[in-house]
Amino acid sequence: MKSTDARKLDWKPANPTALEKFRWDIQQKFVSYKLDKKISQKEMAEVIGIDEGKMSKILHNRLEEFSTDRLITLYEPLDPHVGLRVS
Repeated sequence: MKSTDARKLDWKPANPTALEKFRWDIQQKFVSYKLDKKISQKEMAEVIGIDEGKMSKILHNRLEEFSTDRLITLYEPLDPHVGLRVS
């Protein structure tokens, strides 16, 4: 099984827009949570109420089917006091 330690990956699109950078930052919050809590992808999916396939897509930065609002909403159960900012 492959590791989902995306913190070791440095994927960002060439010349990313501010929105792409913001979405990357949100996605990295999911990865960090998973690694910090040492939980499985399946456990994480159960906590936020989505299927494991969708959780895999988020953890592997395949975000096309998720709006930015949806990503934020999905992350909130993991960290209700989440602070996101655009810089």
